[in-house]
Amino acid sequence: MTAIYQARVAEALGSVKAIAIEQSQSLLMRSPSVVVRLSILAASAVGVFLAAEFVRVLPYGRAFWDFLFITEGAYRARLGQVPHVDFISPIGPLVIYLTSVAEWLFPKGQPFIGLHALMWLLLLPATALLAGKFATGSRFYAALFLLGLIVLVPYTVDNTSLSSISYFAPYNRFASAILFLLGLWYVLPKSRWDGVLICYLICLAFFLKITAAGVGLGLVMTACLLGRATWAYVVLSILGLVVICLLIQAESGLVSAYLHDVLAMTEVNRGQGLFRVAVAGFHNWPPLVVCTGILVLAIAAAKPRGLGLLTLPRSQPFAVDAVVLVVVSLLAESQNTGGVGLVAASAVLFRNDIGSQNPSQLVGTTLLGATLLLPILDVSVYRSVDMIVRERNGTTEHPFSALAPGIRVSTATLSGATLFAQLLGELQPEVSRVERDRFYLLNDPHYTEPAAIVAWLQYVVDAAARFKDQGLHAYARRYAVLSFTDPFSQLLGLVPARHVALVMQLGRTLPVFTSQAASQYLDDSDGVFVGKCEFPVGEEPSIWEVFRMTLEAGFERHPLNACWDFYSRANRNP
Repeated sequence: MTAIYQARVAEALGSVKAIAIEQSQSLLMRSPSVVVRLSILAASAVGVFLAAEFVRVLPYGRAFWDFLFITEGAYRARLGQVPHVDFISPIGPLVIYLTSVAEWLFPKGQPFIGLHALMWLLLLPATALLAGKFATGSRFYAALFLLGLIVLVPYTVDNTSLSSISYFAPYNRFASAILFLLGLWYVLPKSRWDGVLICYLICLAFFLKITAAGVGLGLVMTACLLGRATWAYVVLSILGLVVICLLIQAESGLVSAYLHDVLAMTEVNRGQGLFRVAVAGFHNWPPLVVCTGILVLAIAAAKPRGLGLLTLPRSQPFAVDAVVLVVVSLLAESQNTGGVGLVAASAVLFRNDIGSQNPSQLVGTTLLGATLLLPILDVSVYRSVDMIVRERNGTTEHPFSALAPGIRVSTATLSGATLFAQLLGELQPEVSRVERDRFYLLNDPHYTEPAAIVAWLQYVVDAAARFKDQGLHAYARRYAVLSFTDPFSQLLGLVPARHVALVMQLGRTLPVFTSQAASQYLDDSDGVFVGKCEFPVGEEPSIWEVFRMTLEAGFERHPLNACWDFYSRANRNP
């Protein structure tokens, strides 16, 4: 018996030694690969930094005033105003401060590129922590490519014939990128640094877009419930977020003000959440259908073995993870990704055991990958090629170059803007009527919007010139702008009034004010720019209708042009 026992011990020790040698060799083989991956990440950091420093010209595109309000927020931050504390904002403070840093760090570059470059740098530490978990280098490079596609390529997945890039809510794509990284953590092997990784990503998401943080935290909790991770990750991420929030709150009061703005905006949009999820589901029906098929087949495969639904996470992990990530991405898509689609759900394709699937499972996986990724790949290739052809006939010398230097506008867009300038000036009442009947000339995001905004920007620059010619700067110390965004503060070097909105959209970012609330909104304002060429969507009243009594009672009107008036306090003289 002793001899047998000794033989077994020797055999066990030999096995342990063999495993140790094998693991050591494996580690030695992987180490150079990890070094290469980290080197690629460092090279990408240098590349985006150089792009932000040396790219001087950027093509004009859709939703340009979305980026205009971000730069306005950065301008207010440079004046010492704190987002949410000193002005109402529907977006998290991170993108505002990153843009401010980008303008300081790259003074001759384009802040739009600088913002993207800094966001890429912020995501690299998390990507570096995930780099060694991929089974092969090709999978890591594919994931890095998708991350770059989300963060650095300004396209959205929607139906439009326009070739230009999109300035639409870049923070939404950044939020999708964070969810993609959390999805990779969810499917890849776990390590001791995962608590730090999750805490870092949740904190970024919280100050970028609070709904993304909620969805991301939900994904982490789901991972714990399914046995993919331990609850320590949830505790650490929440604890880290709370500590950081308390520190920031003690320094500036930003966190409580941020939550107040979020809750106020939620109240304005109450009841629309389920509708938006349904709309997002309708627009993304192909991956939903494929994912449903994968789940049904997984359940059917488990039944003959006597396995129930509770055992699916272990018996059919790919199917369960696909459902989880598609649902999470769908929830985020309905809130904050700006039409990027369900790209974040493609993290499920990077499971290290995906190569061991049987042929029928690989067919489902391939179909799921195609439905998730082909839309954004098609958009990126098609619009890039189309833009090269269409946008090459453009100029940076245009009527609003003072407001947006280095923005190249195509000849076709400038021609369309000439027509819209006439519509806004001469046919404004008729345009207002047809917009109210939901025949959108100016608010159509697919076709006419870029040219319409060029016309709007031209009127802005003209109004600013008339403002200076009339010496109206002397009438006021603090200014408010009753318009979707404030284009005048940066252009004229003005000081925005406190507690006014960064984005004014009645019925969405702000409630429809009563007369008393409208008066209180302008308490800190000595002067007010009033936009007359923005028309309400649906049944909401126009901004002018809401503020008319307040302006007529306490302010003096100074006409500027067809799209803008300036109102000064009646009891204040120059």
